[in-house]
Amino acid sequence: MFVSTVVNCETGEAELVEHDELPPVERRLIPKSVIQERVNAIGKLGAAFAVLQADPISFGRWFAPDCPNVYFDDEGLLAVLTEAGCTEAEIAAIVG
Repeated sequence: MFVSTVVNCETGEAELVEHDELPPVERRLIPKSVIQERVNAIGKLGAAFAVLQADPISFGRWFAPDCPNVYFDDEGLLAVLTEAGCTEAEIAAIVG
């Protein structure tokens, strides 16, 4: 059970509301150029590029000109970063 605070519009008072499950996480888009800059900043751009070169599907997805953004929780992105040797802390900083 989870509790959140909600302001009652009629009274203006804060009320505690109980929920059975967490609300869904809003998915954020991040420009791929920002991801590249952050990967480069930690010195793993070469490793990430090598991972992409070894997988034509991922390479095509990453460099598609009509898709300049990627979701922060994209499984393909996370797999490339992991395979490139990024730690969990580095991945959190990259997609954060």
